[in-house]
Amino acid sequence: MLKFLTSILFILFSFCVFSQPIASFEKKQIDFGTVTEGTICKYTFKFRNTGNKPLIIYKVDVTCGCTTPRWSSPIKPGDTSSVYVELNTSFKTGYLAKGVNLTVNADDPEVNLVLIANVVPDTNFKTKIDSVTYFPIKTICYKSLCQIEISLNNLHKKKFKGDVENAENLVKYILRKQNYQVLSNIWYSSNSDFVQINTTNEDYNLILAKTLYKELKSKCRIKRLQKKMKRTKWSN
Repeated sequence: MLKFLTSILFILFSFCVFSQPIASFEKKQIDFGTVTEGTICKYTFKFRNTGNKPLIIYKVDVTCGCTTPRWSSPIKPGDTSSVYVELNTSFKTGYLAKGVNLTVNADDPEVNLVLIANVVPDTNFKTKIDSVTYFPIKTICYKSLCQIEISLNNLHKKKFKGDVENAENLVKYILRKQNYQVLSNIWYSSNSDFVQINTTNEDYNLILAKTLYKELKSKCRIKRLQKKMKRTKWSN
């Protein structure tokens, strides 16, 4: 009787262990090669559930708001599916490597997809954009992308102390109380002269612009904010 029960338990254990969904991707990395700034790179990562249980994609995280994924779930055993991804290269130049990270119900719960591109500047790009200046910030919109640009030189005129890294930290400090949905859909592309905040959502862009304009329009506010950051030892 004991041997019989042991055998049953072994069979049940084996069934649980070997009954798993498996996401078998054709490829997990795509290199778009050299593209012109403003190009929207598109790719479909195809895969099959080679396991014997339904595959569920719990969530998909991106390492940059410039990347937009679409997917469906669950996927039955033996069925094929895909993760469609768009990489928006507006306001970006140079080598890019962006991640799309899936969390699934498989034995290996993380699937990491990578998009690579070498973006060359478009000399006509700046002539295609619509921009509005709310000193010391400027909002720029091009196709489906919006950018807020804050000149370090303009901040210095308002007695800001520090470099672009300090300025970007100041911006993050100001925006820290925005809701997660807004903050998870923006990304930074700052350089030595400007803090640049990007989003593909025009409503979020307006919310951020209004918030930043209110806090950065006066010397007194900027000075007070920098003192608060120093006092609280705030860091991103």
